[in-house]
Amino acid sequence: MFHAASPGRAVLACALARRQAPQWLECRACGVDAMALAWWRDSLVFLQRPERLGMLDEDALHWADLLVSLDEQVVPPNLPASLRHKHWPLDDASLAVQLERRIRGMVGGLSMMSRQSPVTIL
Repeated sequence: MFHAASPGRAVLACALARRQAPQWLECRACGVDAMALAWWRDSLVFLQRPERLGMLDEDALHWADLLVSLDEQVVPPNLPASLRHKHWPLDDASLAVQLERRIRGMVGGLSMMSRQSPVTIL
């Protein structure tokens, strides 16, 4: 999950993904503003939250199968060929509700593609 201006939104999205479907998703929150990332990292340590938060760099792009951008910032133009990109436009009014709905949809699609029995989404 990527949000350039507010990495906290990416942290929220990853926390929701881990809560809803840890067996289906491995999520990392990324940003590009080093000062904002440092503030969020310090906050997560203080809150004793295990969320991973890092820069959207070459290593992160090569690790990921899917990059979900949560804002209108420009995504790097040279994405690896193996990386799929999705943009989830969100508004502030019901951010968590919108993220939960989109994550449920993504996990439902993964479940269908796997041809396994339906997964229970919390």
